[in-house]
Amino acid sequence: MSYTLPTPQNIKDRWPAIFGAVSDGTIQIWINTAALSVDTSWLETDYTVAIELLAAHLMIENGIGAGAQAEANAGGMSAFQTIKSGQLTLTRGTTSQDGGSVPSPWNTTQFGIQWYWLARKNKPPMTVTGGFGIGPSAYAKDWPWGTGGWQNGPLW
Repeated sequence: MSYTLPTPQNIKDRWPAIFGAVSDGTIQIWINTAALSVDTSWLETDYTVAIELLAAHLMIENGIGAGAQAEANAGGMSAFQTIKSGQLTLTRGTTSQDGGSVPSPWNTTQFGIQWYWLARKNKPPMTVTGGFGIGPSAYAKDWPWGTGGWQNGPLW
């Protein structure tokens, strides 16, 4: 396998009911946009899928495609928590589709949730561990200079 940029047909084949009627040119725009966030430092096996998932997420977020989510986003209805029409009242919960463990904006579509976990696998959060030697802490009070320059003179 190699680092291969997906094509609009790949996305249509993967999710035909959602993106089958979307033009190739439109899908290509979103593939190009998604490719800006996924590079060859990702696992080769995840590269193409990650771009497809991110492109799909971005399209749904922008109201492109078929289905309730895309239609709600296209009509500007996705931000509403409560919708009332006559005797019918619909209230959407404030939790994400995955129970709340995926942060916004990734938790708004099934594609974003999948992309988020794939991104965490390929780009885990950084951890800062202890340094070398003895030095000042990260607190400003421990530095010989503050926001206005040297405050107590040099250390020597």
